[in-house]
Amino acid sequence: MNTTKSWLMALVMLFPFSLMAKNIKLLPGYYINQQGDTVKCNIELRDWSKNPSVVEAVGNNGSLKLKPEETKGFGVYGLVDYTSAQVTYHNAMITGTNFGEKFSDKMETAWCFLKLLSKGNVELYELKTNERIVFFISDHGGTLSELVYRVAMKGSQLVEDHQYQQTLLALFIKEGLNTKYEERIARTEYKENDMISLMKLLNGSSNKILYKKSGGIEPMIFAGGIAYIFPTHFAAVFSSDNHFPTSVSPMIGIGMVYNLSPYSGKAKIGLSAAYSSYKVSDDRSGVNGWFSSQNYYDTTTYKEHTFGSNSFVSLNLFATYVLNPESKVKYFLKGGMWYSFSVKKNPSMYTDYKTTDVGTAWGLPPHTWENSGEKAIMSVPKSFGNILVGGGVIFERSQVGVDYGLPSFTGRFNGTGTKFKIGTLSLAYGYSFGKKHD
Repeated sequence: MNTTKSWLMALVMLFPFSLMAKNIKLLPGYYINQQGDTVKCNIELRDWSKNPSVVEAVGNNGSLKLKPEETKGFGVYGLVDYTSAQVTYHNAMITGTNFGEKFSDKMETAWCFLKLLSKGNVELYELKTNERIVFFISDHGGTLSELVYRVAMKGSQLVEDHQYQQTLLALFIKEGLNTKYEERIARTEYKENDMISLMKLLNGSSNKILYKKSGGIEPMIFAGGIAYIFPTHFAAVFSSDNHFPTSVSPMIGIGMVYNLSPYSGKAKIGLSAAYSSYKVSDDRSGVNGWFSSQNYYDTTTYKEHTFGSNSFVSLNLFATYVLNPESKVKYFLKGGMWYSFSVKKNPSMYTDYKTTDVGTAWGLPPHTWENSGEKAIMSVPKSFGNILVGGGVIFERSQVGVDYGLPSFTGRFNGTGTKFKIGTLSLAYGYSFGKKHD
């Protein structure tokens, strides 16, 4: 039984990640042919670790293989644009520790798809190769030129060639902005975010920043309701076949999601924390007893009230897969783990009972006596958890989701009796503070 449960847990956890591996989608886009005409098609967009040399597409006449030397560029509407160009650039590595004592003059000339990062009077492009990242600029539609950055190791000292800063400073001087931003340029590192930020200052109102559709950490808040489910039937002190009904509680929480697919927006992982509680009770009455003869019997008439309550901070670790990231209304699946931590000092389950006994033995006259009391019948552990599955819908910054936490074993009634399990089913509205996803 434990082996079966372990396999089930593994399959549920691996399901979203297996979908992530298929992080490819035909999305509406275009390419520009050699004559300069824009042709609509569907682009097979991937989360490329380096700029593609060949791009798969589907047009009106079937499948296409787009190459930089045969087209003038391509793009996916609302997500990303690439231009085709033959460029010459420094290709020596700029990360790691294995550098020469002199700046490398090694150059490479190739046809490439260059990713457009910033659009305006001065446009910024990016090339990712196996060796390094190279940035290019085009001033007012002019020729693409490399923003040069090289490194060397003299003794144990890393030295840097910041030619790109001089190139950027010259552009700011041309626009009459050198005095105001000279120190800012000197602090600019050879990184995408730094370059885009500087382009925004340089281009001013003409600037159009082309961000990725989504990426990084997105904080969020959520609120809704949660139903605590108690599938266990159990025996108390006098009554049997007791069952707690579902308990519904408000729920509020915070979380964060990290997008693993910056272009397609399909694969995400997340962590959330929520507060909720339950309060349950069950009332039973009946007669227990035994009868041997008129001179030897006992009958107990009882009323028994079983009850319990608890409050939790629950942590969810999950992965999600968005089924249709290109749509305005997006649908997602979720899988992961939930774990609840009790914040109540005494989360035990109790029984409160009243009884009337009538009986006799050894021929003595019948005797009646009453009794009452309260007794703990199970101690709920401070923490417990299980597999989490769910799904929902996303629209702009908002989302509505349903999560099901498989029932978790939390203890046994009266120490050795029936296993007690608690599961959850929740419905919540969430709002993300990350970048808006159109």
